[in-house]
Amino acid sequence: MHRSLLILVAAFAALALPTTASAVTVSKASLSAGQLRVEGSNAAPGIFTTAESTTSAAGIRSDTKGQFKIQATNFTAPDCTIVVSDRQTPSATVRISGCTPTTVPVTTPPPASSGTCRLVTPAGATTFTRNTNSTLYFPTTGCATNGFGDLRFVVTGGSIPVGMSGPNLQGPDSANIIGTPTLAGTYTFQLQVTDRLGQTDFENYTIVVA
Repeated sequence: MHRSLLILVAAFAALALPTTASAVTVSKASLSAGQLRVEGSNAAPGIFTTAESTTSAAGIRSDTKGQFKIQATNFTAPDCTIVVSDRQTPSATVRISGCTPTTVPVTTPPPASSGTCRLVTPAGATTFTRNTNSTLYFPTTGCATNGFGDLRFVVTGGSIPVGMSGPNLQGPDSANIIGTPTLAGTYTFQLQVTDRLGQTDFENYTIVVA
């Protein structure tokens, strides 16, 4: 084969090789009076980049150099931790400066139920794999509901894994938390459900991220 052709083939082969992108870089992350400011770089150019806590999310499209400045109001982060991601480049998990943790301790045992509405809890802890998309469902029984939206789910103590969000309604009688847990550890939280008659139930859940 002609030498110039060999060089051309080698060049195309080099272009075809996959490259491993480095993680999103966060240079600033602050939260004060609900005002979130996150600045960084190394995101995929022109891609919507988000900052997510266990309770809030905000985002902006990165510029042509992969730089981004996310700003949001009424942002909350009970554990003062956010995950910054563009869903393409490896994400960054960072602590927020100027933030005071507001996580409420879990009570054991949980408060008593006020009626027939009950959360159906799993037997023992749930185990998730770090950096893997995961979902935990919260089915109920005996709750008064006429359809989607009649039940209200709230985390009243502890914290769900960093990188996950919710609880999110799933049909007329259940909810879930969903996301990609990014930090290994044991997370215990208390969930409350309230039906349309005001009946409540509390249950404690444990998730191990390994």
